[in-house]
Amino acid sequence: IISQGLARHFRDAGLEPLGQRMNVFGANRRVVGVVADARYRGVVQAGEDVYVPNLQIGVPTNYLVIRGKVPAGELLALVRRTLKDMDPTQAIAGEATLGQLVERNTARDRFNVAILLLFAAGAIVLAAVGIHSVVRESVAVRAKEMAVRTALGASRGRLSAQTVRGVVLCVAAGVGTGVLAALLLGPAAEHLLYSVSARDPWILSGVAACVLIVAIVSSLLPAWNAAGQHPRRQLFSD
Repeated sequence: IISQGLARHFRDAGLEPLGQRMNVFGANRRVVGVVADARYRGVVQAGEDVYVPNLQIGVPTNYLVIRGKVPAGELLALVRRTLKDMDPTQAIAGEATLGQLVERNTARDRFNVAILLLFAAGAIVLAAVGIHSVVRESVAVRAKEMAVRTALGASRGRLSAQTVRGVVLCVAAGVGTGVLAALLLGPAAEHLLYSVSARDPWILSGVAACVLIVAIVSSLLPAWNAAGQHPRRQLFSD
């Protein structure tokens, strides 16, 4: 019995897997079935596997996989008692739950992802602080312009909306550039991810929304305050 990944090689060559013969463990064997790919060697990638009856291999089975409805501790104790009753001389070299095996297999990847998340969080904080500072400065620079507009009859709400709109358009251009860069460079980190795409639209949308919200909040209050100042105070403040 072969896995779907191995059967795909036969189909790519124009052959039907069932009935084909293969040299497995030094013997010529016939393919009698195809099963789904399994990830028992690693969590991320499935292997191209061959399954042969234990009696035809000549090597005694040294792994036992058990599924139960009781807690892992009780199940392991039951297995030990059962094996002892069957063969008191049989030793157990090691034991682990499926969760423990997954943790061991993904320990390095989880560490790498944690480091990347730490740097990503730092980058978002730095970006938010930078945007906040630049936006406040840009609003302060336009204070005299807003004073002139106020003297000519522009309302406070209109001035604030125009200022926020200009800031959002500039930030949106930067966000668009960042999203494009993420789409192009994201696959380079694909090997660190499992069941998640490096181009996940929800993650990209969330980061973009976070940056835009920071820009709006950072510009709204300074723009509202600057637009509410008396024109004479703004024009002759220096």
